[in-house]
Amino acid sequence: MHPNSTTNEVEWAPVFVAIKACHQVEHAMGCPRVCTTVKINTYNDKEQTLEDKLASVLAML
Repeated sequence: MHPNSTTNEVEWAPVFVAIKACHQVEHAMGCPRVCTTVKINTYNDKEQTLEDKLASVLAML
């Protein structure tokens, strides 16, 4: 069980650098099209970690 799909708490810039690098490598290998789907969930109304989200679900079980 995890809090929200495949989840990482990271800074924005390195993520987009990594995605761009992946696309460049695949295009260099001959792939004419590369599609990446990213789901970004941000909020500023409270402080909550991924562990907090998981703990709240476990408390309900």
